[in-house]
Amino acid sequence: MTNGLITNDLADLAIRALAFSALTVVTRAYSSEKQWFLFLTVVLALI
Repeated sequence: MTNGLITNDLADLAIRALAFSALTVVTRAYSSEKQWFLFLTVVLALI
């Protein structure tokens, strides 16, 4: 079964997509502390 490989690839893609969106969110909301706090709580919740 190649389910393990497929899920690993999906997880890798998801992590890269999250990192990219995180960068864009940080650059956009850098001046707004509320959005930054919200983003931080989401990241901590995912971990």
